[in-house]
Parts: sequence; C-alpha cells; structure tokens
Amino acid sequence: TWDLRRLFEPIKVQKRYLSNEMCWPLDMPGVMKAKDLAFVPHGSMGVHFLDHNLNTYFAICRSIAVWSLSYSEWVNGVLSADALGEVIFTFLPVVQYAAPHIKRTILKRFPAYFTSKMLRDEAENDHEGPEKEEHVVLEGGDAASEGGGVRNDASRPPMGPTYRDAAKRHLVQFSDFDMTNLERVEKRALWKRMQSTEGKLKMDLDEMPLTALHKVRFSPNMSCHLWLASGGQTGLVRLHCLRSLVTSQCKKMIADTQTQFNALYSQKDQREEQL
Repeated sequence: TWDLRRLFEPIKVQKRYLSNEMCWPLDMPGVMKAKDLAFVPHGSMGVHFLDHNLNTYFAICRSIAVWSLSYSEWVNGVLSADALGEVIFTFLPVVQYAAPHIKRTILKRFPAYFTSKMLRDEAENDHEGPEKEEHVVLEGGDAASEGGGVRNDASRPPMGPTYRDAAKRHLVQFSDFDMTNLERVEKRALWKRMQSTEGKLKMDLDEMPLTALHKVRFSPNMSCHLWLASGGQTGLVRLHCLRSLVTSQCKKMIADTQTQFNALYSQKDQREEQL
C-alpha cells in the first residue's frame, strides 16, 4: 500500500511469497527454492525443486520459514535450515530424465540436529539432579543426547523484547541426531519430533528467535564433502559429519582423485625444476 504523496516508502508491506534462497544444481535440469509463503496450508513451505518442464518435487516439508538450503552433488542430497532451529537432510531421486513419483518421501529425510531454548532456572534445577544431567547443555557447549525430551513452552513467561534480555534468561540446547547408523530411523525420538514439526506447529512470532538458523552449507571439497556447517541467531557455527554416508565407493572415488591430483602436480613441479 502506497501513499502517492510519499513515494519513497510504502505504508504497508505484505510479503505473501518469498524465495529466501535458490540453488541451480549442476546435474539437474531445474532450480531448487527455499520458499516462505504467507497464505498456504500447513506443511506447504520448505524446499521445492522445479525442473525445465515446470514439474515440481517437494523435497523437504516444513511448517515454518526455511532460511537456507545447500545441495551436494556428491551425495545427491539437500540440507535446509529454518527459523525453528532445525537442520534437515534428505536424499533426492534421479530427476535428470523424468519427474519422480515417489510415495512417503518422509522416509528419505532425517534431522541433522535440533536447536531448542530453555530457561536458566530450569537448567539449574536439572543440574542439581544427577539423573537429569544428560539434558543440560551450557550455552555454546556440546550437543545433548539424542533421547532428550521436547519441553513444553506453554507455561514459560514471554521473552524480552531485545536479544540481550532473551539471552540473559535462556540457554540454547542442541540435540544431535545419531548419524553413525540409520537403521530403524522412524523409531527414534528426534525423527518423530521432525515429523511432528512438519505439519502442525504453532510459533509465537513476538518471541526473540534465539534458535533460528540462517545459513547451512555443505563442504564443496570432495575429500570432506560429508561435512556441513551451520549458524544462526546465536552466533555459533557448528560442524557436523554425515558419517553414515561414508561408503566404500566414496572412499575409492576420493582415493582415485587424490592419486590423479598428486600425479598431475608432481609432473608440473618436475617440469618447473627442469626449466
């Protein structure tokens, strides 16, 4: 909405459709978008793939704004980081030739880790009991165990209007997913939490988003392509390794490439010495 007498700024702005980040995969005929939509049903936001024939594939389903995505050609997968503080990874189908028709795509994705906030008073009370020490994480500390429960935010007092007030009253807790083994992944607590936040999620937009993640990236180097980095509102940058994706074929490919690289540059050095 504009005031024609004040054209330098609008009176009111409504962003009904916003692409926070786009990616053009080298081996796919299309683009990937991290969408943020205002008036859509629950679970319609997330990461979408759109090919040259306008066929779409819903890669990652989210019920809140997705701020960043990262695609890896080495594993044919994509990562997402959202405003809730969740990093989700999913495998992509082969879409080079035809649009995929896959059922139950949720079985192809799993969480890398979750970020949640807790009051400092609760953290001190939990620290007093030895049976609850596994759920306590100091600010900027290591990740909590995977079996940590999801706390109810309904009884908490509202957070302060500024980042400093919110940081004084809350701690940030990280819950890492066990990536060493992906068997029976649908039975784990963190996977069930990911499933619950995909469809129905109520988020108070007046709170300070301490847990929001604004950037996630795969390593572009083939020798360490399974490492990912993420960061957000807290100012912490975390590194993770998808160890379960380290296969014999991957090791062979890295070894062959390193051998070729060493042979190429060793010959170049010998030529320079001769000259």
